[in-house]
Amino acid sequence: MVAVYPYVGSRERDAALRRIAARHLRCEDSRWSEAGCEGDDPARDVLDYLRRHHTRLPRAVSSEDTRDALVLSAWIYWEERRRERDLLRRARGYGHSLGELGAFLGLNTRQGTYDYLDRLEALVEAHSTDQARQQRVADERVERQRAADGAVRDAELLAGPLATSTLAPADDLYRRTRGRRASTAGAGPDTVRSRRRDRTTLPARERWIAEHRGELDVLVSELLGQLQRLGIEAREQESEDFELEDTLAVLDRHRETGDYSPATFGALGLVLGELRFHPAVEPLAHNHGVHQAIVAADRLRARFSALS
Repeated sequence: MVAVYPYVGSRERDAALRRIAARHLRCEDSRWSEAGCEGDDPARDVLDYLRRHHTRLPRAVSSEDTRDALVLSAWIYWEERRRERDLLRRARGYGHSLGELGAFLGLNTRQGTYDYLDRLEALVEAHSTDQARQQRVADERVERQRAADGAVRDAELLAGPLATSTLAPADDLYRRTRGRRASTAGAGPDTVRSRRRDRTTLPARERWIAEHRGELDVLVSELLGQLQRLGIEAREQESEDFELEDTLAVLDRHRETGDYSPATFGALGLVLGELRFHPAVEPLAHNHGVHQAIVAADRLRARFSALS
């Protein structure tokens, strides 16, 4: 049995940060401004502050801080797992071998590297599923609260960091996750291996996409990144006409969810057709990064089209 942190989403992270901030203002912590809770990475900043200053705080405050600090630590753990999963996917997409990745991870065999990648994939997938469920529960709770209290003012919905959270306190997180094991969440390599075996029964196109998922991740990310530098961003338009930005938003959504399908290549074809004569792209030198990304996307589309 391998222990893992409970699944913590951004709502619970923000609630923990609000509780800590309110607690330190109540006890008149003169150094609280050093916590950096308004920075780019408040969870890590606040954890570092608590580690350095917990001994000078009242015991009751430090005890409650520790409970909320565990929530923040769990959130950081899952963020790191997602980052690591995406990084290793990208490395595989660029052609780095299992031997290279295994050596970096301290694993001596290809099978050991496979097991590590499969387990990481299963952990992140199980976390994403649980997070989506928690989001639905939280949304339902908010709707019930609105029905009971009447209309909620916009200012209350956008309350500051010291507002009272509508989420369950840290105690509820412990009760909800007590006794949970990784195996009960499906966080094991067997799940991913079974899914990989199932791919062999898929139609040729879906099977090809499943086998080249890492390459697709790299290609779509590079194309979207290059276009963003030119001011062409993926976003859904308000107009009824389907614009380039809408199609890019479809590609971006497929990349974020990993839900690649033949429709992804349909959207990619539309994007490439628009870009060939786009006023921001056409004047650029042929060795510009955006042109290189377009050529790479064209080649991948050609390989996919060859299946038919």
